[in-house]
Amino acid sequence: MNIPIILAEQGDDQIWREAQRVSTSDYSYVECLKKFRLPKTNIAEIINTLLNNDTSNVSQPSCCRIIHQFCKFFIQHYFHLVKWYDNQEDIDEAKKKYLQSYGVKGLLGIIDGTMMQIKGVSGADEPAYICRKGYPALDCQVVVDYDGMFRDVVVKYPGLCHDAFIYSNSILKQTLEYDPNAGFLFAEPGYGSR
Repeated sequence: MNIPIILAEQGDDQIWREAQRVSTSDYSYVECLKKFRLPKTNIAEIINTLLNNDTSNVSQPSCCRIIHQFCKFFIQHYFHLVKWYDNQEDIDEAKKKYLQSYGVKGLLGIIDGTMMQIKGVSGADEPAYICRKGYPALDCQVVVDYDGMFRDVVVKYPGLCHDAFIYSNSILKQTLEYDPNAGFLFAEPGYGSR
């Protein structure tokens, strides 16, 4: 099956995102697993679902079902989608890509937090889930690498928590402190320099 995929491309002097159409037939099964961390068949299912549905007038119940299906799929395939670097070669390759593209030595990825709005929480813990924007939420921490792959995801803290607090209490911080020569993450100033 020939299914189009849009990839990000890099220019010579300037980085920009340009849509380039390729297809799943351009990749072997192993290349799909390595690049997208999903088997070809799963990628085909996701793209077919998106191509065959008109999403311009999606109702609220349909949106909830789509989000539920996505979250269920993400949880089932978490260990294929989110993976810290396996070995020193992977770490060196990530550092090399950032160095060649941006001139930054030792960079492993980019970290940031985002609020994920939830229906709400009742009981004594309710105030902790109200984020600074005034709605109930979970604060999610995400690390992506040069290729846009998820390297770490933490979704367990209430919306009142600060991004720096989540990072300070993460296994990722312990991992990077254990071996300071491993590299560093790029973050907004709210994380503080470490």
